Amino acid sequence: GGGEGSILAGNATTEDKNERLTPDQIDITAKEWAANHPKEARKLYLTTFTGAIIGVLGIVFLVTSEIQTVLVVRDSDLFHNSGAPMPVDLEERQEMWGGGLKAKWRPWLSIGGVALMIAGGITMFYPFCSVLADFGMPQAASGADCVTSVVLMAVVGAIGWAAFLGSICWVCTRPWASLLLCSISLGAQVSTTVASPFLILFWAISSAFLAYWYLAYIPEANEGYHPPDWRTPLWRGHRGAPPQGYPQQGYQGGAG
Repeated sequence: GGGEGSILAGNATTEDKNERLTPDQIDITAKEWAANHPKEARKLYLTTFTGAIIGVLGIVFLVTSEIQTVLVVRDSDLFHNSGAPMPVDLEERQEMWGGGLKAKWRPWLSIGGVALMIAGGITMFYPFCSVLADFGMPQAASGADCVTSVVLMAVVGAIGWAAFLGSICWVCTRPWASLLLCSISLGAQVSTTVASPFLILFWAISSAFLAYWYLAYIPEANEGYHPPDWRTPLWRGHRGAPPQGYPQQGYQGGAG
């Protein structure tokens, strides 16, 4: 044990640990622990910062990939509905970003981005397993249980945030896909907040069922699907020529 007045020195009793600490108590305890363990505290700060950088990098990869794919899909819908031939540059972008898992870049960046988000979460929170007992947390888990919880929460949390970001990217282009992703994200956030293994299992099963239902019964999930042409190209009704590379059909250049 250490100083008599510090819980962090290992003097917290079992009774203390069974009492839930308030956020202010946790903050005071953490500051005491950092003051008494400067070397461990610096290591904790470094791993937390490193994990955050890894997670942000994963978010950048994921959002970049999904935005590029959305732009390709929207352009493809526009040309298909206009009946104009697809330009070469759009065909090249479709090879890189379109076609789901058959694309050259999207699977690597999107799935890789989610993997980096998971790795970032584990890197951030795993070191806390070694100090939870010193913090006097209620019913502190064993080392193995803590690692399992950290990995599970990192996986569920990363999938939830990835689904949320994906739903924002696709909301105007494929609304059913956006709704599916939003549902998965909401379930993940509730599961991580409640932290119940049974709720996490229910979320995983229900998310798999929703994904199957979307792929099997929603037309927009089919490869080659294009929505009805309810949109009017932005250049219609304006003077001049449409943007270079876009179809001339239906363009009214002289309207004022």
